[in-house]
Amino acid sequence: MAATAVKKLSRYCCSNCGASELYLYCWKGCRHVQNIKSFYAETKSIQQELEMLRVTIYEQEIRFRELELQLKEKQESLEFLANQVNKLPSYYPVQSTDEQLIPLGLPVWSVVAAKMVWQHFDGDHDGQLTSEELHRLKDHLRKNHENVDEVLPDYSADPLTPRDFLRLYECGEVAKLSDDLRSLGVLCGLSESIALSLSTCDATLRRITMESWQLQKERDNYHKEVDESIRAKTRLREVFAASKQSLEDQARDLVRLQQQEAHNELELRLADEKAAANATSLSRAKRELSSAKHALLDLRALVDDQIAEKEKWQRYCWELEERLHEAANASHITERDLWRTKDAKKEESRKNMLLYIEAHKGKRHFDRPAETTNPNQMEN
Repeated sequence: MAATAVKKLSRYCCSNCGASELYLYCWKGCRHVQNIKSFYAETKSIQQELEMLRVTIYEQEIRFRELELQLKEKQESLEFLANQVNKLPSYYPVQSTDEQLIPLGLPVWSVVAAKMVWQHFDGDHDGQLTSEELHRLKDHLRKNHENVDEVLPDYSADPLTPRDFLRLYECGEVAKLSDDLRSLGVLCGLSESIALSLSTCDATLRRITMESWQLQKERDNYHKEVDESIRAKTRLREVFAASKQSLEDQARDLVRLQQQEAHNELELRLADEKAAANATSLSRAKRELSSAKHALLDLRALVDDQIAEKEKWQRYCWELEERLHEAANASHITERDLWRTKDAKKEESRKNMLLYIEAHKGKRHFDRPAETTNPNQMEN
């Protein structure tokens, strides 16, 4: 047992007796020869493993230094951003509308705390909690709030926001809010100055976001107006070119009209003579036109009478259709009542048969000789 224990503890020893000194022959006299080649091979593999470990440690040290530099850079960037954000309230002072958004009885930093809780449980960072994320939040709060399911329902008409979370503390329960923040792992409100600075910066950033959105909207409108003005200028240039071309055409037409004026005067004199000849035919045509108008008025009166007659018959047809529809509905109701009466009679006969069977259950029936009986006797 002792030799076995020594063999397990020592890596380079006599494989026969467990001696730890490595000679060509065992010093205890067991005359067992140690395999020197296997010893050298194991020693070489251990050296290679040590070299690989040194290389790995060196690489890890380089990566660790790089991570330290990155962490230091992020820390300095964060400090710079925090310094710049802290300067925002001096450019955008707090307005009364920002204070109205704070729930009654709660500190100013409660809105920021609610947003931090929302961000803590919002895994995809889309501003809204999924059903699983909402259940995890409610499981953490159910111990101190019995109405958490009413304030934060699973299915609501409007999406839940961090302000819905503050409805749990409408009575001004600041201590309970602080306890819940500590239990949720959200560090907010421990330092009053930091919390107030965060709330001020949050309100300022929210106002800056709204103003930037309005400025973007005004910028889009301005770009639209600029595009419209450019299009209007283009249209004006086109209109000016068309007007210039039309003026040139009008000048050429004026010269041509002056040439035609003399010719038209000659034709006018000829036309006067022809007009005198056509005056008689015109008077005759007027008389024919007046007679045609009277005939047209008579025809129009006849058409109006026919239309009125057609409308009268159409209303009469509609009345007949309504009467037919009412008669069909009455027939359908009567037929339904008949079927209900038949079903009631069948049900009544079935109940009577069941009562008859129930009344004669267990009674002994004797066989009677077949006799001719009158129908009146059978009914009795």
